[in-house]
Amino acid sequence: AEDYDLEDDISYKLPILNHDRRILVFRKLTDYRRVTYRILLNDKTDFGTPISSPENKRYKELKKSAEKGPKKTGIALVAGRKIIKDILKTGVKTDCLLLPDDYCETDRSFLGIIEDFDRQKKLFIVKKALFSGIESSKTPVLAIESPEMKEWKGEKLHGCTVVIPFQDPVN
Repeated sequence: AEDYDLEDDISYKLPILNHDRRILVFRKLTDYRRVTYRILLNDKTDFGTPISSPENKRYKELKKSAEKGPKKTGIALVAGRKIIKDILKTGVKTDCLLLPDDYCETDRSFLGIIEDFDRQKKLFIVKKALFSGIESSKTPVLAIESPEMKEWKGEKLHGCTVVIPFQDPVN
């Protein structure tokens, strides 16, 4: 709603039925911007670094993180615009941002995030077939350094602590 301003509010009645109606007229305050991030035919991009081969060293590292998890690789992968925005507010150390080939974005604040990663040379555009090896959805993925997690010794901690037991799927 911050992109629009109420210009006019017109009340009227329908003839014969006598039902009340209103027409709201809004003025758009900002320009609409849609950016598509894609790998071109010559394996170049207008934004970011393309990843188009499964032999790419960076791709292998990220796929390993997706398969083995943050405890073994030190990198956690987080998918989804909203959670990425929330995580970036915490000041966590980021590794890179991954977008699938042909990804379209219209959200101004997320476009700013993408541009920041591009300026830092930490934006990667990944071919769709390869991207699905990292994340099954077509949403952006943020790679962050996973925080060190100390083993819980059973002591009571301050605040709310959620403990969820997970079994190692290798067992």
